[in-house]
Amino acid sequence: MFSKIASIALPVKFQVEPNKVASTVIVGHLLSLAFLPLGIWLAFV
Repeated sequence: MFSKIASIALPVKFQVEPNKVASTVIVGHLLSLAFLPLGIWLAFV
């Protein structure tokens, strides 16, 4: 839900290209997929 709002609202508010906002959201999701298991593993070590 937030990614759809970010892809629509942020380009309008900050005058940036929608593709840059969408790619930033995708990169954020991929980074969270990478670092979430690492954080869980570190919590139990």
